Amino acid sequence: MGESAQGAGQRKKEEAPRLPGREMTSMNQQAQRLALGIDIGSTTAKVVLLEDGRVIFEQYQRHFSQVRQKTLELLEEAAPYIKDRPFTAAISGSAGLGLPRQQVADALAAAGLDPRVRPEQLTLEHFAALDAALRATGA
Repeated sequence: MGESAQGAGQRKKEEAPRLPGREMTSMNQQAQRLALGIDIGSTTAKVVLLEDGRVIFEQYQRHFSQVRQKTLELLEEAAPYIKDRPFTAAISGSAGLGLPRQQVADALAAAGLDPRVRPEQLTLEHFAALDAALRATGA
């Protein structure tokens, strides 16, 4: 009987904060623009970059147990294709690069990034700042 104006069972979602100068688009819209895929397996690292569903960059290399270093090298090779454009990213594989939540929160704070910002809003510069913060903690 006491339904709100939004209807029964519906709640208004809290919006994530926006980064200055970045327009908010849905993941679906961004995925159609630029999408980065990273697969880190037990012996190889693979990176693929799609623009509107077309492959514009792909690289596949053995990492010789230097997982982070090889992944960073591959991402640096992809960077000229990304430039400062927004992109979505997905990571898969068995290399196990998981980090404790507190370490991630500390790195986000050190990089000056709000942890509520949606990942698809981050630029390559934001990821570089986050990488530097993680390296400073020894991650």
